[in-house]
Amino acid sequence: MVRLSCRSVSGCRRHKKCYRRFDASRIALEPPTLPGGAKVELYTRQLKYGSKDWLTIARIGRPFAPASIVLDKERVNELKVSHSDNVEEVLIDLSRLGWGRGQRIRVTDSTRTLFDGVPGEVVLRLGISQHPSAEQAIRKTATVEGPANHVFSDRFLLVEPTGGEGKERARARRGVAAFQGAWERDFFGRAPAKADRAVDAADVRDAHLVLLGSPDSNSYWRTIAEKLPVKVTPNGITLRGRTHLGEEVGLLMVYPNPRNPRRYILLLHMPASAELLPVENVAIQGWFDYLVWREMPGGKNPETLDAGTFDGDWH
Repeated sequence: MVRLSCRSVSGCRRHKKCYRRFDASRIALEPPTLPGGAKVELYTRQLKYGSKDWLTIARIGRPFAPASIVLDKERVNELKVSHSDNVEEVLIDLSRLGWGRGQRIRVTDSTRTLFDGVPGEVVLRLGISQHPSAEQAIRKTATVEGPANHVFSDRFLLVEPTGGEGKERARARRGVAAFQGAWERDFFGRAPAKADRAVDAADVRDAHLVLLGSPDSNSYWRTIAEKLPVKVTPNGITLRGRTHLGEEVGLLMVYPNPRNPRRYILLLHMPASAELLPVENVAIQGWFDYLVWREMPGGKNPETLDAGTFDGDWH
């Protein structure tokens, strides 16, 4: 125990010697950075909450399923790992473990050696899964992993359609009215909005984009449509190998913006006759990556046709 030379429990600023001693006692309570004895236990269901001390879960196989890992530094150059099968990749900040450049590191779990060599970087990226995905795949990260309500945790912009003809144009306008109406009711003001043709490079760089309408009516959506895993037409939606036909089918889907994968797009395609969103408040209730629904006649609740989350590669 570090004793203070006065009775102040918060450190004595009048006596420099006391203050230095108190500061040293605080440092001693931080995660160890000296050789040996360092251990981290981490449990999460989302990458955005997947960091603790010198360990980060960088990839999980099944979003929202439990992912847990225990990493124990038995010696200065040896780490022992135990983990659940949902952990696929982790990052280890070696600088906080007393590691020096050129030192050999060995990492093992109960059945195999995961790494044995001299790391090239101070942060070691460690593949846990025995079946890693292709490096070129778009991957979920702590900042872009869904679900739909995560779009509204940062700056977003409603992108209003200016194209389309006849029914499709009216359909797009109803989508704008439905979103803005729900937003005003819950947050006492209109959501920030721009016409599709006015979206510029700064918007793409800094904001998540909520795209209303369809590729036929929204010019921004049309320019990225071929890079999305969904096909939207006036008569139906095809997503993940399933086709849902009919004018009364709608879509809510979050996905990385193909023009800036560090930001989201949120697609909102309304059924032909719908006046309301399928959930009362997407910013709060949007615990899904995609939702396909059918508008029901006579004021009945919408019928959910498909809903869920994409995997770690946004498939």
